[in-house]
Amino acid sequence: MFSSVLIAIDGWEYTTRLLDLAKRICVLNTNIEVIYVDNNFSGKLKDIKYMENLTEADIATSREQVMQDALCYLKVTGDIDAKGIIVGGDTADVIIKYAKKINCDLILMGHRHLSKLNRFFDPSITIKVVKKAHCPVLVDSLSKLD
Repeated sequence: MFSSVLIAIDGWEYTTRLLDLAKRICVLNTNIEVIYVDNNFSGKLKDIKYMENLTEADIATSREQVMQDALCYLKVTGDIDAKGIIVGGDTADVIIKYAKKINCDLILMGHRHLSKLNRFFDPSITIKVVKKAHCPVLVDSLSKLD
């Protein structure tokens, strides 16, 4: 089906729903990467791997906790070894560039319904990615995509 899937997460309360969707569409040899983009992260690319028995001291920030939780969820509930990466920058642009870099077949991401006023001040990242991505984008949404 897909040989390489990029899953964009951000700590949204429905992240596990997005990961469950990934488990349903990915086959045994699918390369799965999880990306977390943080506008406030100024460091270089930070690879995160699932590790058992981590202590709170091992996890430096909430973004690392979100990533560790996602990788753990995929491993424990689906026996999926995914690669995780934390990147800084403009979220939509980073997702699009990284997806091209790894030559993924599919980008999987969530969508929150924003009011028109909120979209005016903070345009939808999902819509930006859908419009500019080189590959299909599968959107898990609890509401209609505008």
